[in-house]
Amino acid sequence: MKLKIIHWILLFLISHSFIKLSAKEAVYKINTLDKEYTLDSKVAGKWSYTQQTISPAKNINQQKITWKQTPIPSNLYKVDKNLSKKPTVWLRKDIVIAKIPQQQHMSIKLGIITDADRVYINGVLIGQHGELQIEEVQGYDKLRIYPIPDGLLQENITNTVLVYIESNVFTNYLGISENTTSIGPSILVKDRIQKQEYLSLCIIAVYFAFGSYFLFLAIRRRKEKENLLFGLFTTFMASYLLLRKQIKYDFSIHLQYLKKIEYLILPLLLPSLYHFIRTYFKRDSNWLFKICDGILCVIFFTYLIINDVSLMSSIHLFVTEPIWVIYLVGMFHILFSEWRKKNVDASYFLISQAGMV
Repeated sequence: MKLKIIHWILLFLISHSFIKLSAKEAVYKINTLDKEYTLDSKVAGKWSYTQQTISPAKNINQQKITWKQTPIPSNLYKVDKNLSKKPTVWLRKDIVIAKIPQQQHMSIKLGIITDADRVYINGVLIGQHGELQIEEVQGYDKLRIYPIPDGLLQENITNTVLVYIESNVFTNYLGISENTTSIGPSILVKDRIQKQEYLSLCIIAVYFAFGSYFLFLAIRRRKEKENLLFGLFTTFMASYLLLRKQIKYDFSIHLQYLKKIEYLILPLLLPSLYHFIRTYFKRDSNWLFKICDGILCVIFFTYLIINDVSLMSSIHLFVTEPIWVIYLVGMFHILFSEWRKKNVDASYFLISQAGMV
């Protein structure tokens, strides 16, 4: 009896290992494309990549291409330290589908691509975003969802997905770097994304409503500066969140200007929250935070002058974010001090700030 139990355990472990190995094969096998299937490497296996020149319309297997493996999503510069600084790459994923429902339209989701892209399935261009060989941001945080022409996917043969990516602005990002990839019926692929987008927009609308209320209150009660500061913080937060959503690509405004506005908000965000808490609890500002305020003011006016989004990103990462840490420490110091005095408002603020962090 004990031997049988051991046998069953061994068989389970062997079969479980085989399933894992099968999932990591280069060719991803799908039984019936009747639902959304992830193409991320954790489930569908690694993708292939190359920086060699490819003719996507020709048979990919007849071209002398050396392919390497990479997880997706990922930043290829972090995956391959020897990657050429040539700002282009081809990604490849092979898929075999046993059955394709005839009555459903299909789509492929490719996450966030840095920056311009061209997407081919079985040698046919199905989607693109951005112009090639242009040194300006075009869609490095845009979620790519492309419809697949009916009849293009074939049953029981290898369907090859090729993604050409070009990033002429960012020298440290290349590839499908964020979000998730998937393939399936268009209504399912798009439905979840649209629901998330609508929910986020509702929350942003609430932020704008609160911000407007407190700004109006600040006009009526000019002596209570905390109303002005909280109204500004809430409005800044709502504006920043709106600019991070996909809906911004529906605006008739160039992405570079939208990104400029987004970066202009960032130096104002944490200081407005810190000074709201400081003013609410009747604390004086000290020399350290006056210096931080001055540095962030310089950054704000620098953003007004420059248009280089890559430079703005570096300034934010290496200057603004470290200063944010000082503001966070200052906020929690005030809140903990008031909490020790058994101030009920401080307890509420602590809970909300801990959730935000």
